[in-house]
Amino acid sequence: MAFGGGLYTEQNKVLPGAYHKFSSENTNTTVYAERGLVGLITPTDWSDGELTRLVIPALEVEHEGAYVWPRDAVKVLGYSANVDVPERYTGAADLAKFAPVFVREVFRHAVGCFIYPLLGSNKAKASCTLCTAKKYGERGNKLALTVTELPEKLFTVTTLLDGVAVDEQTVAKYDELVDNDFVAFDKSGTLSATASMALSGGLAGTVDVAEIELAVERLGSYGVNIVCPMHKLTDTKVLNAVITQNEKYGHWMQMVGEHTGKLVPTGGSEYLIAPDVANDSINLMLLFPYLAGAEAACELRTEIANRSLDSEMLRYLVDKEGMKPPTQEQLEQGIRAGYMMLHTVGNDWRVLNDDNTYIKYTPTKDKNFHKNQVVRVLFTMANDRTGIFINEFANKAGTRELDRNAYKMRLVKSAQYFYSIGALAEFDTADITVEAGAQSDAYYVKAFTRPNLAVNKVYHDTVVAAFRG
Repeated sequence: MAFGGGLYTEQNKVLPGAYHKFSSENTNTTVYAERGLVGLITPTDWSDGELTRLVIPALEVEHEGAYVWPRDAVKVLGYSANVDVPERYTGAADLAKFAPVFVREVFRHAVGCFIYPLLGSNKAKASCTLCTAKKYGERGNKLALTVTELPEKLFTVTTLLDGVAVDEQTVAKYDELVDNDFVAFDKSGTLSATASMALSGGLAGTVDVAEIELAVERLGSYGVNIVCPMHKLTDTKVLNAVITQNEKYGHWMQMVGEHTGKLVPTGGSEYLIAPDVANDSINLMLLFPYLAGAEAACELRTEIANRSLDSEMLRYLVDKEGMKPPTQEQLEQGIRAGYMMLHTVGNDWRVLNDDNTYIKYTPTKDKNFHKNQVVRVLFTMANDRTGIFINEFANKAGTRELDRNAYKMRLVKSAQYFYSIGALAEFDTADITVEAGAQSDAYYVKAFTRPNLAVNKVYHDTVVAAFRG
């Protein structure tokens, strides 16, 4: 990585970069930081093992090279964007079948989704005598070729997926065929009329935790706001990978995942959001992509608490798995333990509290860090300030007071923007100071930040007044 970043305790860093410290106070109109990005780590049955970015149509021009949702869904996932929800989920082996639905769930709120496919070591591509599937997984077994002989010694070669044509070429000989989005043609072959030639042998691999750790590492450099590993986690390795990306490299993201005794360190972590309904038998992981998208795209001035859940997977869990609303006692216990609790208002399922798992408060890191809204504001501002430094000041400005003042005014402009959109409750120019750092080539920035918290409680004191007679 070209620049350093992450947390600092002492001003002694070796790599050039922007370093941050977050704490509680003891009792630009250009925003470089982009929000609404989810890193979905999921088993798939159609993947080349490469990280793939999907964006909504409005961002097609802005992000050249990205695939566009839903237009490119078949190319990327092997399924159309409107594929039906599978009939049943019985365990990890079914996750690949749900992958297209998970992406659809992410895009209910997110603007971009990086898909990291989990393939494992025993993956294989489907093939036949004329070609090999472009990607690994069982979806390749649904591919087939037809060869139709035409007059004048020509042949039409059609690639089909689930019996539907996805590519068609007319050639005189085999070596004129060009690879398409679904198959790669072998180096040599002979064409003859064939009604249907099915591909076979495609296989999705068995996933291990090390692959998920690698996924988190790669996603960190792409600026995702929320990472969502669709895997039953049994240790702290994945969360530790998120912590490393944040505190060592300064990528500043949260994870939607499981909250178990083995997964969460003592006192929890502001980096982990753990949804729950207190129904132990429910496969709540199926809802994680939806919540990841909602968290990633949530406006800085608000939170997703009290939001109705317009989720397909929610309906699946209620209708197919019998998910029931928690009791008041379960809700209170869950909140105290650091869960994001889901509940019902009438027949409407909603998010009760937009909190993370951090519950062990300290004088320099208080209960505000338990609120995802505060973390969103801090992380977004940190990413924005990092962009300002790297793009406008690193190796371009000096350490004179004049240079430091210029940097301060740029940070002030950025903070004023965050105030203007309601992310900050208040802001004063004096809240930011830029001094000479402990190292001769560094700045030391002190910035007081007051996130504008969304109100979620009201206490009414109603007094019956004495009647005047």
